[in-house]
Amino acid sequence: MRIFLWSVTFVFMFQAAFAWTGDLSKFSFNADTISLNAPAETSDAYISDTSSVVYTAVWQCNFKFDFASSSSNYIKWYLFSDSASLKGELHGYFIRIGYTDKNISLCRQSGTSISVLAQGNEKRVQENAPIYIKVSRDEFGVWSVYSNIETDADTLLEFTVTDNTFERAKFSGFYLKYSSTRSKGYSMWGLSCKGEPYKEFPKPKYREIVINEILSYPYTEGYDFVEIFNNSDSTFNLADITLGNGKTEVTLPSKKFYSGEYKVFTQDSASLEEFYNCTDNAIIELKIPSYVKDSGSVVLRCGTVLVDSVYYNAKTMHSPMLSDVQGVSFERVNPNIDVWASAAENVGFATPGYENSQYKPIKPIVKTDKTIWVEPATFTPNGDGRDDLAMIYYKLDESAVANIAVYNTDGVLVKVLCNRMFLSPSGIITWNGFSDRNMLMPFGIYVVIFEVFNNSKVIMKKKVPFVLGR
Repeated sequence: MRIFLWSVTFVFMFQAAFAWTGDLSKFSFNADTISLNAPAETSDAYISDTSSVVYTAVWQCNFKFDFASSSSNYIKWYLFSDSASLKGELHGYFIRIGYTDKNISLCRQSGTSISVLAQGNEKRVQENAPIYIKVSRDEFGVWSVYSNIETDADTLLEFTVTDNTFERAKFSGFYLKYSSTRSKGYSMWGLSCKGEPYKEFPKPKYREIVINEILSYPYTEGYDFVEIFNNSDSTFNLADITLGNGKTEVTLPSKKFYSGEYKVFTQDSASLEEFYNCTDNAIIELKIPSYVKDSGSVVLRCGTVLVDSVYYNAKTMHSPMLSDVQGVSFERVNPNIDVWASAAENVGFATPGYENSQYKPIKPIVKTDKTIWVEPATFTPNGDGRDDLAMIYYKLDESAVANIAVYNTDGVLVKVLCNRMFLSPSGIITWNGFSDRNMLMPFGIYVVIFEVFNNSKVIMKKKVPFVLGR
């Protein structure tokens, strides 16, 4: 059964239905057929049109080569792209028709980097033999590619593959690579596409997305990674976000980012999965900016809007208990506070793509007569990821300048946590059990003293005991 034409509801006239842009002078249009008609020189050509089809989508088209395809003579059928130009950097997907194996391939393009996701049967694309190609993509990113040639009894399933790295659809079209003796002889007809359109999402505001984990000192054969967390009730498109180091930045790929979801960016996903337990669908391979191992900045922006930024410092953020911090990530203790700790050893020193090992739930500060209190009443700073920090909660009537310090039962100052710091009316300060001299304090009872100032006069002083355990 030959399937090169289908119901008229799917057939579009190229001139009437499409507003092509690109290298128009290199093509000829005749009814619903488009052909390459370029000068006899080794070159390339493209045409594109606006298209937002991306979800539960079906694309169909017929192709014919008057010659044998090769690595110098082939077609890229762009199903969707975030750029109108199909020659330069873009993010999207295309069907490669012909090429070295004379087959059909589904490819993903990120910038100028191309990944072949799946390939069909070799020598499927033949000289002077029309081939019908149908592509479907469901809402979960499952792609199915079918074909039919003259000798087929029925339409053949070439392959099925899952990939939903990109979802921002703005354009579609054709890119043709050709040699000087093949500047004519390409034909495409019966193009159609249908499905649900891509929808723009709201832009994230400050701290609706937070930087949640950073690895700046990877193992010798590993790579840096940055994990982000959607700390809002909204869904965003990552393509609206840039990730930087304060000097350079990269745009994140087009992908939906759901409320409560984690995403991890690293140059080599295979390397990350070799060293750590990972959540596969959270990992996105991307050449991220370089991060200095000891200290530096990680910055998220949406256009000119700062979404989140972190200045990390190995001396103050890593646990003094660790003699070697190579391969150990910095973890945010809670998405809603700026407190960081070393990832725990029992999880392999990093948690890319899932809840941090040092995560601490933050209880809402409700109406209370307390000014300052400590949870848990006994904390154990042994690096096991459980109760490693003393969470010191405070609640005031208004913003104030305060001192917060820890003393032992003999009244000796152990650790200054805040020195005349301007604090919000309520919040959390943490203590990791180490002194100002960076020594782990022994088991016992300690006292946190909270002093509030008006100019230079102490107007309030509170003391709360708690226990450092093992």
